[in-house]
Parts: sequence; C-alpha cells; structure tokens
Amino acid sequence: MWRDCRSLIFFISNPELKHKFKKEIAAAGYSQLNALGLTACEAAYRYGEDWHDQLMEYLKENIRFVRTYLEDNLPEIKLIEPDGTYLIWLDFRALGLSEQEREELIVKKAGLWLDSGAMFGSIGEGFERINIACPRSIIMEALDKLKTAVKNL
Repeated sequence: MWRDCRSLIFFISNPELKHKFKKEIAAAGYSQLNALGLTACEAAYRYGEDWHDQLMEYLKENIRFVRTYLEDNLPEIKLIEPDGTYLIWLDFRALGLSEQEREELIVKKAGLWLDSGAMFGSIGEGFERINIACPRSIIMEALDKLKTAVKNL
C-alpha cells in the first residue's frame, strides 16, 4: 500500500512557531527528507512489502538469537522483550556495576558502543540499549566481546 510521504513537508512562516516545531521534531528524533528520500519512501511503500516482511522475520530471529545467547553465555544480563523495535534493552543490573563501571566494561574492555539507559533518566539506570538491525554475525561478534569482558570482571 502506498502512502503519500510528501505530507512530511511543512511550511511554517511564523518564526517562533517554526522554532518550537523544529525543537519538538529534533526531540522526537525526526529529520526532513530530501528529494531522493521522498522517492525512496514512495518506492518502499509501493514495492517494499516483501522486503519488509523478510526484514521483520530477520529481526525476530535476531531477537531470538540474542535471547538464547544471553541465556547460554551471559545469564546475568537479561533481555527485555521488545514490543516492536530493533533497539533492544539489556538489563545489566545483576552485575552490580555503577554507570561509570558499566561504561568502562562496555566501551574500554569490550570495545563496544551501546546506548546507556541512564540517558533516559533514573528509570534507565542499569540498562543498555543495543541495535539488532544488522547481520547476525555482527551481533555475535559484539556479544562475544561482551562475554569476554564480563568473564574478566
């Protein structure tokens, strides 16, 4: 099914309102598309259903892979089951590490860059976010590095 992606273009003449709108868009993580992006968006909606279905299945398999890997190799780190995103949350709280110690473990010892849950406030402390929208081999490499770092604590 095709949807008109051009509806994402806004013209706001009021400078104050435009500033507020841009601030809200930036906070939500959106950006404007260029002409190529609009064309790609249209093509995706017209012809991308098979690709989308395959992508969704691949992402589900990546989630299953992470879940099994953690259960088998890093039982102290728990997967928070996602509701519909390729950015999955991992619960590191059982390791008993401070934010700084966790960053040392992940960045310096494992050589990874995850999103600290602390950026979302106190409710996110002890959690890390990882992107699983990539080849499974990359996820395995990252988890192997994390496993080695955790085992050397």
